[in-house]
Amino acid sequence: MKIKYIGILITLNLFISFNAQAQVYPVQVNTQLIPPYSLRLSDYVSPGTNHVGVNMLLTDLNKPEYYIRLELLIEGAGITIRTSPAFNPGPIILQGGVPEFLTSSDLYEWF
Repeated sequence: MKIKYIGILITLNLFISFNAQAQVYPVQVNTQLIPPYSLRLSDYVSPGTNHVGVNMLLTDLNKPEYYIRLELLIEGAGITIRTSPAFNPGPIILQGGVPEFLTSSDLYEWF
């Protein structure tokens, strides 16, 4: 009987002492795609339109600035469009706690 209780206590102790940790990324990125939707990529970044937007936020306030590189990835039924690995427009610099919003015209190079 004592062995059964010791086994239960050890099992409970293992569950209680186990701490789950999730990955925490320092940058939050939200993409906006505003209708009407088109099948042509050029329609999303044509001058005077704001069909695509990217909102970025550096959530780690211990970092005064953070350099990031965006990559475009569009996947659909049997198709994948991705930014070329050779494409290097330079980093985007985020300030801690300050949201940065890129519009369609800002994202033109990626398309």
